[in-house]
Amino acid sequence: MANIKILRKMICVLQPFAPSQLVFVYENGNKIDAAEVEIDNLINQILSFCDKYYLSKVSFTGPIQYARGIGKKVQEKFITEYGREIEIEYLNN
Repeated sequence: MANIKILRKMICVLQPFAPSQLVFVYENGNKIDAAEVEIDNLINQILSFCDKYYLSKVSFTGPIQYARGIGKKVQEKFITEYGREIEIEYLNN
C-alpha cells in the first residue's frame, strides 16, 4: 500500500479596514474549511484552525505591512499557547 502524504495549508486573505477577514484551510488543494472572521477574533481563529488541522504554517495575502503585523501577533500568541514557533509566509497578491 502506498503512503499518501496529506498536505494542509491555511491562507488568510487580509483586507485593511474591513470588519472581517477570510481564512481558508486546504487539504491536497481542496478547501476543507473556511471562515469569515471578525478582526478582533482573527488571531484566535487562526490558532484554532492550526490546532484543529495540525498546521505548522500560516500564509497571508494582502498588504504586506498589515500582514506582517498580524503575522507577528500570530507568532507571539502561538509561542505563548504552544511553546513553539509557527512558520509564517507572505504571499504576493
